[in-house]
Amino acid sequence: MILERPLAELAADELAAYRQHHQDPPEKPRGFHFRKVSQIEVAPPEYLIKPVIEKDSTSILVGSFGSGKSFIVQAMAYYAALGLEAFNWKPSGKLTVLFILGEGQGGIRRRFRALEIVNGLSLEDAGLFVSSSAARLGDPAFLPEAREAVDSIAEERGGVDLIIVDTWSRSLAGNENSSEDSAAAVAQLDAIRRPHKAAALVVHHTGWSDAQRSRGSTVLPAAADNVFSLEKSGDNVLQLTQTKAKESEPMKAKAFKLATVELGLQDEEGQEVTSAVAVETEVREPEKPSRRGTGKNQQAILATLADCFSHNRENLQKAGKDPEGAGVNLHQWREACGDAGMTRKQFYKAKAALIKAEKITIDEGGYVSVH
Repeated sequence: MILERPLAELAADELAAYRQHHQDPPEKPRGFHFRKVSQIEVAPPEYLIKPVIEKDSTSILVGSFGSGKSFIVQAMAYYAALGLEAFNWKPSGKLTVLFILGEGQGGIRRRFRALEIVNGLSLEDAGLFVSSSAARLGDPAFLPEAREAVDSIAEERGGVDLIIVDTWSRSLAGNENSSEDSAAAVAQLDAIRRPHKAAALVVHHTGWSDAQRSRGSTVLPAAADNVFSLEKSGDNVLQLTQTKAKESEPMKAKAFKLATVELGLQDEEGQEVTSAVAVETEVREPEKPSRRGTGKNQQAILATLADCFSHNRENLQKAGKDPEGAGVNLHQWREACGDAGMTRKQFYKAKAALIKAEKITIDEGGYVSVH
């Protein structure tokens, strides 16, 4: 455009056209930049499983050893893969679900077979997959392996919706107590799921002195969008509550019991092989928190109890059996505490305090349960 008159004499529309023609085009933002809040679209939450898990999010389910965590997430995975509403949890469709198993590869098929029997619906055509081995989250060499495995499923199924990690401690390459190792593992999990805008659900153990706090570094719960807590009562009711909801109202509490299911199989001794499924039951009023049973010796014997559970679970897994069936009896616990330098008098006093505080129970066979 060639100017034939001074700018002041140009009509308003000509002036606008001139400026548009001669001004430099705006540069596209590259890398880190800022946007006006008003230019960001306001949108409702997109749920993958309403009202529990949003799309492209990270959630954690924490619970103590033997609290039934895996049964809950396995039921969620089963119904989500079939696109079925259960427990008032509604999946957005038939989801593709990947299970990263840190333990229990031998028993996982029996668990899902029990769900098939109870519901009369096969997983034959469902998009539910389990890993061949534990992950090594945080190990740089593991990332390309995991991406390739997830990408292949995404290509086959047209996407990946939900990645379940069970459990966090058995899926880490490093130490769960290390902030550095945990941060590397969280970053790697994000790098695996985010290209597919998949959600992650991580199963994790609680601390031994706090039934609602996850064990180890706080990096994982700090990074999570949602945190759920599962507690098991003395009469084996599993109560699920949401303790963190970053972008929405917390989910209403749910309660479950485990129902035994015969699988139509016999073991080598001719005994019926069984598994269990989670069924919904009545929610109870939450109990007031107690500070009893949190003294130095009580925490010490709880930590030793955790070590005993871990040892027994590893032995079951090596034998090809379901590690969720691991138990610790009073004799093993007492002897392990003695090996750690605690006298019998200290052990029995601490044990009595834990029972009074309702943090543990001991059944007629002498086996210990943690609440």
